[in-house]
Amino acid sequence: MYTDIKVGYSCNNNCTHCVIEPIKVSLQDGDESIDSSTDTVKTFIDEACDRGSDSVVLTGGEITIRNDFHELVHYALSKGLKVTIQTNARKLAKPEMLSFLDNTPKIQFIVAIHGPTADIHDRVTRVPNSFNQTVLSIENLIKHKNAEVCGKLVISKVNRTQLRDTVEFLANLGITRIMMAFPHAEDFPEEVFKAVVPTYKDVQKHVIDALDFARDNSLKLEFETIPLCILKERPEYWKNSLDIKYMLYGSDDQAFIQATGEDELKDWEKLRKQIKTKGEQCNLCVLDKVCEGPWTEYVDCFGHEEFEPVTDPAVVEMI
Repeated sequence: MYTDIKVGYSCNNNCTHCVIEPIKVSLQDGDESIDSSTDTVKTFIDEACDRGSDSVVLTGGEITIRNDFHELVHYALSKGLKVTIQTNARKLAKPEMLSFLDNTPKIQFIVAIHGPTADIHDRVTRVPNSFNQTVLSIENLIKHKNAEVCGKLVISKVNRTQLRDTVEFLANLGITRIMMAFPHAEDFPEEVFKAVVPTYKDVQKHVIDALDFARDNSLKLEFETIPLCILKERPEYWKNSLDIKYMLYGSDDQAFIQATGEDELKDWEKLRKQIKTKGEQCNLCVLDKVCEGPWTEYVDCFGHEEFEPVTDPAVVEMI
């Protein structure tokens, strides 16, 4: 069991697809702090231990820009927890920022990179030179014996045609595991939503191209919130779906979320299903029980027409 701890909403990027931006704005409008204190985050870590979590994901916002970054990581490790850090990693471009790893157990870093070039990535982050800093950080992390690096790519209208090239770029850096996510744009203003979120029809070919490249080069490329019917012509890739993993094994790997500005601890295994929506035609699909469907806000904007049920029961064996 693990707990996802969102330490706050301050960030040195300004990504177009950022799902936490509306939360950050809401806190600021209410004159509330957008970041948890050191003591509060340590309390979150203690509570994770009390619930029986054996690992934590430390994320934000951007945790590496906090002055207490190293302190919080070491505190979690001192509790016997496995630690994953979700980050844009820009601050880790300086080698001295990695000295805290010299005497630690292995730590996993999930590093966000959203394009194979500075032009594409920096258009997503809206911060000049962010690509170069993240790439240098990845190179530093890969060299360190106590760091394990996973790439994270969020699909958007900016990078959708470059998914395969981004996977290849990450592979050339030495990353062998990559996660590709469809954007979660809950509470986005309509004009922002339409500028950021592509349709599944628009990304289908590019997702398959990326999966083909990963297969041919022995990479582990997983994806989330891409309904299985979108890949019905390539059922061999259904097993790459993180949604299937969550649906089949989530109860054995329960995830909780603790976040700045939120009083209620959230059970992500339950919440995630509540903010996704499937149409009536999904009841006819043989994969209905293992497919979570798209985000609700996607259906509100684009409807259910893209989603065609898979009706051949023989293909169930593909998962």
